[in-house]
Amino acid sequence: MDYLSQWYIEYRSVSSNLNAICHKHDISLEQFLYLERLVMEGTQSPSELAMVFKISSPIVTRKLNVLQDKKND
Repeated sequence: MDYLSQWYIEYRSVSSNLNAICHKHDISLEQFLYLERLVMEGTQSPSELAMVFKISSPIVTRKLNVLQDKKND
């Protein structure tokens, strides 16, 4: 098996395990990464998070709103 194939298999295994852990807490791995970033770096604007995660600010805002709604449930 070549290096890239082995790397991908290991990545999928780690990703699967992380998703299973997050699922137990009713969040996605992506949501965990947002929360981790906020905890580690402190308050950040959606624009700052968008730059870090290389997505648009409106998408970040939507994802943060979903997390906020989960908190309120």
